[in-house]
Amino acid sequence: GITELPDNLSVGGSLDLRGTGITELPDNLSVGGSLDLRGTGITELPDNLSVGGSLDLSGTGITELPDNLSVGGCAIPRVDDLDQQIAAAIDDGGHLDMSRWHSCETTHCRAGWAIHLAGDDGYRLEGEIGSEYAGQLIYLKSAGYIPDFYATDEDALADIRSKAVA
Repeated sequence: GITELPDNLSVGGSLDLRGTGITELPDNLSVGGSLDLRGTGITELPDNLSVGGSLDLSGTGITELPDNLSVGGCAIPRVDDLDQQIAAAIDDGGHLDMSRWHSCETTHCRAGWAIHLAGDDGYRLEGEIGSEYAGQLIYLKSAGYIPDFYATDEDALADIRSKAVA
């Protein structure tokens, strides 16, 4: 299988690297469509990565995003103290509903809360690449990890609260 990509690679469509032996992306990689890195051994993204569609980082070892990363034509917003802000919003009368991204202004799933708290930039990113991928990227940029967006309400809230005090 493929274990290396050439430098300055530009792909007009999508690039799915699942199941490959790729552990490093080349500098100046440009992907016009979506980039799927699920389950790869990649632990770092190159500084000049550009992705026109969604970027799936599930199951990677990536804990940090490059500052100038562009996905779907959008910068990735950072929300300081994201888990603390979600916990505070819930404590102030908001609700966590893991069955839907957004139910109303005060009820969201975990990814939905990340998008909502990122404001207009979060909603713009969601509109370009979808709720799950926007939530992943905002969480990764803000907190350094991607939580389980398919946990139960109880498990997700317990995890949010444990991270909020950390």
